[in-house]
Amino acid sequence: MITIATENPISLSLVRDEYKNFDNINSQDRLYTNQLLYQRFQKYLSYESVKLVVVGSPADTFTLKIGTLRTSIIPTTETIGGFKYFVFDIDFSVTNNEFTRLYGSDGSNDYISEFIQLIPNKGNLYKVEYFNEVNTKFVNYNSGSIVFHRWLNVKFLPNIKYEGEATVFNNLGKLEKTNQTRQRVFNLQIPEIHLNECESITSALGLTNFYINEIEYVNNGNPEAEQIGNTNLYTFEGELTQASIKGYNSSN
Repeated sequence: MITIATENPISLSLVRDEYKNFDNINSQDRLYTNQLLYQRFQKYLSYESVKLVVVGSPADTFTLKIGTLRTSIIPTTETIGGFKYFVFDIDFSVTNNEFTRLYGSDGSNDYISEFIQLIPNKGNLYKVEYFNEVNTKFVNYNSGSIVFHRWLNVKFLPNIKYEGEATVFNNLGKLEKTNQTRQRVFNLQIPEIHLNECESITSALGLTNFYINEIEYVNNGNPEAEQIGNTNLYTFEGELTQASIKGYNSSN
């Protein structure tokens, strides 16, 4: 049975006309929810590549193609503990189209991705990268050799706060501080994204390594996705602590 982990940076939905549910319909096609639909293209640089991992049983096959010409993407495969991992390195330079999609098949079922817009430069977008130190159930990270990434319109809201701990003791009636640590905490907001992307980013925040523009952050608690009116768009918010910062971590 084919499984596509939600932490993949590009979601692939099972193509089915009957029994619609969250897992077999794309965000921009959610007509069964009676929402106002807005196109929002996931963005990648036209000359870069991104990884996508599919897992199945040892006997399974899976093919992936890109664009209107259905250019085949050849995976590397590895079988571990009864699972077969298909690792696709999607090279966007093979298509000349500004807008594209991915098309997958396991021989019995077809899959289709969200729309992707290929852009010449990042502009004001932030690069989000993430991976896990150990394998998860549906992704063989190979000790960090599999690194997912995506480009997002990220806002760090201005109410940054500092948290930390101090060690203070009473030295013959005088309070003395031996050390203090400082943590920089941000409110993160991603406006106008699809619900499939919200789920993917939530999964990414649960991994051991999460970076925005090459700075590592740790997720605090559960992020939230709030629907924007009666649309298929959401605002995603969460709290992040910068993993390490320059500052006072001192001892006397």
